[in-house]
Amino acid sequence: MRGRPGVVAASVALLFLASCGDQLRSSLVGQVGTRLVPALAGSGPSAEEAAAQATAMGFGPDAIAANPENYMLFQVGGLGIAGLGRVVSEHDNLRTWLGDSGYSVSIENGLVVATRGFGKDLMAADVASVRAAIDAGGGEAVRLHDYLDSRDQIVQERYACVIASAGLQPVDLGLRQVEAEAFAETCRSTRVQFENMYFIGESGGIIASRQFVSDVVGYLSNNIL
Repeated sequence: MRGRPGVVAASVALLFLASCGDQLRSSLVGQVGTRLVPALAGSGPSAEEAAAQATAMGFGPDAIAANPENYMLFQVGGLGIAGLGRVVSEHDNLRTWLGDSGYSVSIENGLVVATRGFGKDLMAADVASVRAAIDAGGGEAVRLHDYLDSRDQIVQERYACVIASAGLQPVDLGLRQVEAEAFAETCRSTRVQFENMYFIGESGGIIASRQFVSDVVGYLSNNIL
């Protein structure tokens, strides 16, 4: 097996997880592993080395099977990232996830509020009015994003946003297929325009999304297992 070490390690963990736990979950986790592995061709460790690495990094099959809610699938197409992240800190509704290749993503109430390790990262974000508009079934909101400029100074970008329901849509969570209410968020600043997508689960939480990070990184997609 060849590929980037961190991603391959998580993929191998998923494959090995297919042999443990209940039969349905095992089958589905195996499917996720087999979907990820073929896309990760290149140089990298053997399957045995990757499995050992996955366990050492907290992505071993036993850990995932015991607490699947502590793991999330992340993808940043422009950076070639596709793999697992695990929760490394939690405070109220703010969780920070560490990716298998070293990046981190902070998510509050389902919305990305900070990233590290992607290059032009989102240093911080005020998105409270976005979540309020989603909870209200749609509406207008303002986003404030903090970035670092070439002098390592914080610069803030202000986006005017409109959130609207996109109806029920099928969602592929990797481990299962569900139907969820989708919301589209269209945002615009003086320089940049983007559209985020959110999929709301039965409990009211965001179970999958595609969210803008920066004009260099592009979009981060994520979903629960």
